[in-house]
Amino acid sequence: MSQAVPKEVTFIREPEKNLSCPELIRQYEEVKLAKSSSKKGKKVALKSVQAIVVAELEEQKLSNANKFAKLEQLNMLCRKLSSDGEVSERTATEHR
Repeated sequence: MSQAVPKEVTFIREPEKNLSCPELIRQYEEVKLAKSSSKKGKKVALKSVQAIVVAELEEQKLSNANKFAKLEQLNMLCRKLSSDGEVSERTATEHR
């Protein structure tokens, strides 16, 4: 049993008949080149996206390092103020 093709289906390109061998080779090479170009384009796009991601991560890494350094400075300052406060409290109680 063979099924009939519905009328609403249209072919993008009619298959060519009776092509010579050089014409078939030319068409094959065109298809091969198109596929290769598509793959190369995808690789280039992927590499550029990877470069953007790496740059963003490096920027975040630097930002985090700066935040960490500021926190360390604040910690040191708090410790210093805390130890200075203890010293001044001791001297105040000693003078009484």
